Amino acid sequence: MERILVLDDDEAILEALDDALACLNYQVKTISDAKRLYETIEEYKPDLLLLDFMLPSANGGAICHQIKSNQQIKLPVIIMSGYNDVIDQSEKSGADDFIKKPFDLFELDEKISSCFNRRSNDALSEYC
Repeated sequence: MERILVLDDDEAILEALDDALACLNYQVKTISDAKRLYETIEEYKPDLLLLDFMLPSANGGAICHQIKSNQQIKLPVIIMSGYNDVIDQSEKSGADDFIKKPFDLFELDEKISSCFNRRSNDALSEYC
């Protein structure tokens, strides 16, 4: 079962994603404090990160860029935001995908599945 870590400052979104992703057969951990992100990644070892772009204590794009620049962390990142104008910034930060809030559960599941499929294909191509 794939593990998904969700970082968002909105407790209602965290609860909704926890319930929805669990129904889609993902193991889910949610956090609201960006300061705990790297510690949680180390402990939880997620297969994917759902990351809010606008956090009170951090910028999701900068966090994504740090994760993607770290050779020791190989983690797909989907950035979430209610603002359309951050799509380009999400791409520049190295995000694997972007989803606009409020999101459709089926679209979210599609984007998550796509990230996992790309990761599997990348792993296969390393051996071929």
